[in-house]
Amino acid sequence: MKFYCVGMVVLLALFAGVLPVFAADTATPGAADKVIVAPSKADKAMATHVLDLAHKAQGTVGQESANFILNGWPHDGVRVLTGETPSTAKGIVWARELVQSFIDVLEKVPTWPKPPAIVVPYTEKAPVIDGKLDDLAWKNALVLHGASALNTTKQVDNTTWRLMWDEHYLYLGVNCADKEVIAPKLEHNGPIYNYDCVEFFLLPDFNTRKYWEIEVSATGDLYEAMNTKSPDHWGGQNDLTAHVQGLKYATSVQGVANKPGDTTTTGYTVTMAVPFDQLPGAATGAKGAAGMQLHFMLAHMDKNSGSFTAYAFYPLMSWTHNIWGYATMTLKK
Repeated sequence: MKFYCVGMVVLLALFAGVLPVFAADTATPGAADKVIVAPSKADKAMATHVLDLAHKAQGTVGQESANFILNGWPHDGVRVLTGETPSTAKGIVWARELVQSFIDVLEKVPTWPKPPAIVVPYTEKAPVIDGKLDDLAWKNALVLHGASALNTTKQVDNTTWRLMWDEHYLYLGVNCADKEVIAPKLEHNGPIYNYDCVEFFLLPDFNTRKYWEIEVSATGDLYEAMNTKSPDHWGGQNDLTAHVQGLKYATSVQGVANKPGDTTTTGYTVTMAVPFDQLPGAATGAKGAAGMQLHFMLAHMDKNSGSFTAYAFYPLMSWTHNIWGYATMTLKK
């Protein structure tokens, strides 16, 4: 088991939209850079405000962000603004920008869209898992349209998601519209989350905070991890030795992958079948049943030349491991 920091660079770019990032100052500091400066009343008020917002965000979609500022390295900024950690003028400016980025996020919590509850239909016939969606069985699936970049509420119509189930499997079919598919071949559990891929998070029991993270790249590579979420810190632990036994998945690219400048590419498709008896806490041979409920998240990463955007199937605050923002599905027969 280890602390998971998947996509940390991406998180820093997306977390508040503008988390301040400061390069190390390699120049010799001047005298002013060494002088300790006391924080102002406004600085102390800012620290108090962000802590108040963080405590109010517990149990909401903002809890992941709140945990980060309360118990992660960003709390260093709070210490600077309260005077607990002596700092220079430059350090206080850094702390103000850092703390303000969390205030900007946490002030959105009361009006942030609530995670949806959806009903997933049953299929009598299992689909062929071949990276295509032309099997007639997919007509039985729930179809969801669109996606939102993380930490935004605007929906863009660039993705179609399909969900359905039978006694043995939960089925997911995703079509991502994409004019530039970048997904180099990587080893199993390689960093495919940095490229075009689909992510499926499955959390059966919120009390245990154990969930599968299943990612399939546009070109068919797999990342699978059993995660255990920390209740009061950012992130948690993951087990990369765990495997989803019996997982089926396949992909297809509509065009050419890994060829910048190609004008024929329109996107890619990922299909997968997740065995119910592989869900965290499930017994061997366990089956899906009408009325079963699961917490889950659907996401896809979009890598283009010079840009990277992470999307979820509905507005999600923080990042894809924010289990307090997960949707709920109920199986219906």
